Amino acid sequence: MSPTTAPTTGPVRVLDPLGDDYRSAFEAFLTATDQKSAAQARLSSLAAALPARRLLIDVGAGEGGTTRHLAPAFTRTIAVEPSAHLHDALRRACPSAALVPETVAQAEIGERADLVLCSHVLYYLPRQQWLPTAARMLEWVADDGELAVLLQNPASDCLAMVRHFTGATFDLTGLRAELLEAGLARPEDATVERIGATIRTTNADTALAVAEFMLNLAPLDLLPALPPLADVRAYITEHFADHAAGFSFTCDQDLLRIRRPGASPRHHPTTTHRPARPAKAPQAPGTRSATPHRADTPTDAPRYDTVGDLYRQYKTTAALPVPEQHLFRALAGNLTGHRVLDLATGYGAYARLAHDLGAAEVVGVDLSPQMVRHARAATDPSTPVTYQVADALDLPDLGTFDLVTAVWLLNYAHSPADLTAMAAGAARALRPGGRLVAITVNPGYDPAGPDWTPYGLTLHRAVPATGRHLLDIALLTPAGEIPLSISQWDAPTHRQAFHEAGLRDLTWHLPAVPDRERADRTPDFWDAALANPFLTGLTATR
Repeated sequence: MSPTTAPTTGPVRVLDPLGDDYRSAFEAFLTATDQKSAAQARLSSLAAALPARRLLIDVGAGEGGTTRHLAPAFTRTIAVEPSAHLHDALRRACPSAALVPETVAQAEIGERADLVLCSHVLYYLPRQQWLPTAARMLEWVADDGELAVLLQNPASDCLAMVRHFTGATFDLTGLRAELLEAGLARPEDATVERIGATIRTTNADTALAVAEFMLNLAPLDLLPALPPLADVRAYITEHFADHAAGFSFTCDQDLLRIRRPGASPRHHPTTTHRPARPAKAPQAPGTRSATPHRADTPTDAPRYDTVGDLYRQYKTTAALPVPEQHLFRALAGNLTGHRVLDLATGYGAYARLAHDLGAAEVVGVDLSPQMVRHARAATDPSTPVTYQVADALDLPDLGTFDLVTAVWLLNYAHSPADLTAMAAGAARALRPGGRLVAITVNPGYDPAGPDWTPYGLTLHRAVPATGRHLLDIALLTPAGEIPLSISQWDAPTHRQAFHEAGLRDLTWHLPAVPDRERADRTPDFWDAALANPFLTGLTATR
């Protein structure tokens, strides 16, 4: 389907990155804009100014257009691209590049690069994953090398339109501020510059197709209703029409540059490492779940929901959920007649458990539509347990509840403000005197202490930051790992967030192991878990 035959009525489509409609819209965008050529020209000049050009790492290399453009300037190139459907095109575009078919969290590069590039990838990551992703990529940067991250400028016409119709925002200046706060960069080594670019077309249907493609940068599947194409057409006619030459709208890019200073201990954050997996040489494509790529190639735009099946398997095979569920039962108590809101419900395990504990009504909320679909499929429709797609950072009005539960939610806050927003959403949903029960990372957990691998969780690295540790972990299942980047917030930051949210009586509760579970294991099996608890419960009251 060409842009001129794409639908011009009905709602904006959620484009399938593997489908013809996505490719058609993508090609219309490339044909109409100078964005890619402008970015490549700036990156070429950046590369030319580097003191050394031994290795380039292109993260989210996609089909390899930018990789091919930059590779000749470097002795060697590594392309990190986990999506198997892009590998053939990537190899054709840049056959000299060594392919690492894994996500940023999974990849073990084993060497440092003079330039690490992440071009138009972060749109497709949850916002709370930006900082840990950038921190991981900075580990791959050589002394006097640079990390270069590109996204569209939030003031560009394109992102103003995306914000108008979806509310989604993408801003690298916020990521720069977080890197500075976390001690991962110095102000003089972290800059954001703007690269001008424009989309021009004389055809109204092409302009509409490009606008629809741009709107797909936002998580459209989370919107309560998709924008009508008629409204998008009216918007671009009002804002972008140049009656002498068709349509013209800016798609400027921001380039975040983080320079890694020459070797000096004071320049590098202290990092606690577990014994790492052996560094992996670039290898043939694997079968791991896809992760985000840059927007100049068709992409899966995947999110956390791609691990739904593995996560369900983890909950039924790993040992860690045993003290977790025991703690939840103890803190929730008898819920007879209660109305319960379960935040970060995932596939609904704790929503269903709340009903088993007597709740008269349970509403489960999760950011991921796929996880909500899993939850609905796993829940008896005759029970009073329902699910909604919603963001705990901006919780809609779902009514008033006696109990709000939040199992593994607070650890996804990427700033104290996010932690406060999560707590405030819970507080708004609670009746006066209602309770919050949460399970999160124990502030007293020692990343260098006894290991949790026997219980189904491996810590790969812990980076100290203000008020927290940034943790790269993996949940272990028989079918593979689930890599996650989370925060271990300290107790004072929790207390401040809960106070600002209007919650009182914050109390911590360490896990225990039920006697029946002890009887099924060797006598010392749980010793390390209890000596260095990874999880904790916390309760508070409105």
